[in-house]
Amino acid sequence: ITLPVIVDPLSVPTVVADTACQGFPVTLHVSNVPPGTMLEWFYTQTDQTPFYTQGTEYTTPPLNITTTFWIGLRDGDCRSPRWPAIAPIWGSPVVNFNYYNEEMELPNAILTVDVTQELNGPMTSYLWTFGDGGTSSINEPVHQYNEAGIYDITLTVVSVHGCTTVYRL
Repeated sequence: ITLPVIVDPLSVPTVVADTACQGFPVTLHVSNVPPGTMLEWFYTQTDQTPFYTQGTEYTTPPLNITTTFWIGLRDGDCRSPRWPAIAPIWGSPVVNFNYYNEEMELPNAILTVDVTQELNGPMTSYLWTFGDGGTSSINEPVHQYNEAGIYDITLTVVSVHGCTTVYRL
C-alpha cells in the first residue's frame, strides 16, 4: 500500500531589528511565524531551554556590541532548526579635532577648530556652543570672543545612525 504524505515546507521567520546605539536596547521583531507555533528565543544555537517565549518581539537589555540571539519554532514537541536574530549596535560617534589660540587676547580672540578624523560616522550634525551665547553648526568653526572671560565650549555630534556624543573642552 502506498499512502501520499504531504509535507508543508518549513516557514522561515523574518527578523527585523531597530537601529540602536552603543549602550541602548534593541527591539527585534519577528514575522512569518506560522499560526499555532511558538517562537522561542535562545542565547546560543545549542541552548536547550529558551530564555523568552512571550511573543514575536523581544527588547534586549542595553548592549555595547552587536549581539546574535537565536530563534526557533516549536509545535508541540517538534522543534525547528534555529535561525540567527542579530541585534546590530552602532558605535558612539568619535571626532578628533584640534583647536588653536587656546589663550587669546582681545580684540583678536579668535578660536579656530580643525576636525582631523571622524569615526563611527559619517556625522549628520555638529553643534558647537562657545559659552558666550554663540553657536555654530559647521564641523570646523571659527569663533570670535568679544569679552574677556573663561568659557565652557561643548561639541555635540550626531552620526548617520542617530548616535550622539557630547564633548566638553
